[in-house]
Amino acid sequence: MLGKTFSFICITSLICAVLCKKLPELAASVLSGASGAVSLTLSLVGMMGLWNGVMELLSSVGAIDKLA
Repeated sequence: MLGKTFSFICITSLICAVLCKKLPELAASVLSGASGAVSLTLSLVGMMGLWNGVMELLSSVGAIDKLA
């Protein structure tokens, strides 16, 4: 259901951009959004790796069992 909704929104925005002759603005905003998504993903992956390492360290010394 979410895929159909997302497809509908993308197709509608493409049609509106073509009809209003604003295709370059649409392309720029798509690239800007993709760039923001990539930078957010990289920062979240870095944080996830850090906390997974901390949890693994705590697990190896037995601190998690004491906290539980």
